[in-house]
Amino acid sequence: MIASDRSIRAGVLKSVTMKKLYISAVVLGAAVGAHGAFYQDSAVFGLGLTDFTTSVTLDKFDPNFGDLISVTYTLDATITGEVSVDNETATQVASTLIVSGRVKVRDGLVTWLEVSPSTMEDVLLGPDSDDQPDFTGNDAQTATETLSATDGETTTDLPTLNWFTATVLGETFSWDIDAVGLSGALGSGIQSRIPPHEVRGTVTVRYQYASQIIPEASTCLAGLGLIGTVAWVGRRKAKR
Repeated sequence: MIASDRSIRAGVLKSVTMKKLYISAVVLGAAVGAHGAFYQDSAVFGLGLTDFTTSVTLDKFDPNFGDLISVTYTLDATITGEVSVDNETATQVASTLIVSGRVKVRDGLVTWLEVSPSTMEDVLLGPDSDDQPDFTGNDAQTATETLSATDGETTTDLPTLNWFTATVLGETFSWDIDAVGLSGALGSGIQSRIPPHEVRGTVTVRYQYASQIIPEASTCLAGLGLIGTVAWVGRRKAKR
């Protein structure tokens, strides 16, 4: 019975040891398995006065990094605009001041991203006192606003991923940026003054990919040493 009991305990120890060896091998394998990673590139545009068109250049994805999983592209834009109105009538006038603009990211005729921030302000203008469009006094009003907006999209569509993937080392792509002021004023008997708007922003492209990371020799040796230690301890326990 004693020998049988030892045999059973030894069998259990061997079974546990094999499980530990398996777990150690899995841990080591995870170090060399597929890992998610990101690569990001950004381009700043502005500060410009509307209306204008400019362009940005961004890196395409290097397929040597690994397999491209998704692409996220984002537009962050800020528009600072001003609208002034002056009442040219002898009676009180209600007016609506609109500060607005549009920023579009495109490739030729294809629009990738677009924002159109806008705000409105209702004002009541007193009667004109001097018959002059001087934009001062009780018969005038000015609205100044700084508007920020973001537009972004993530794609896993294969044709789009291929479009973002470089075919030669260091390949880039360019997008055009259109910035337009859309501000105005509503009301009868008024004159408006709308200076060019200031526009600035950032376009960002973020690549998520799966890479095969090969560990350094020291990592492999450490993993193999761990497996050897577990096996040696298990064998000693099995002999007792």
